[in-house]
Amino acid sequence: MGLNNYTSGSYPAAVKLILRSGESGGVEVIFPKGHPDNPMSPAEVEAKFRACARSRISSARQEKVIGKARELENLARCGRADGRFGGRRNRLEQGLNGATWIVT
Repeated sequence: MGLNNYTSGSYPAAVKLILRSGESGGVEVIFPKGHPDNPMSPAEVEAKFRACARSRISSARQEKVIGKARELENLARCGRADGRFGGRRNRLEQGLNGATWIVT
């Protein structure tokens, strides 16, 4: 597996398995899941969020955050996704690199 042979911008990874029987197999991934050339579906993003948040926040709060995330494109202003920003007013600001930031 020659991972150095790929084009720039790729993030190749390789896994090789060797079973106790001696049988082996491997797989290479040039663009990992989540890369622009191998995007995650909305369901995969939600499942990943739930897996990461499971030990930190309740299922009810996870639902609230997911619901707020689905509404982001339609919001005129934004605060914390869980609604706990102490009543401060916030605005979205476009950064130079195209990223959107929450400005308090």
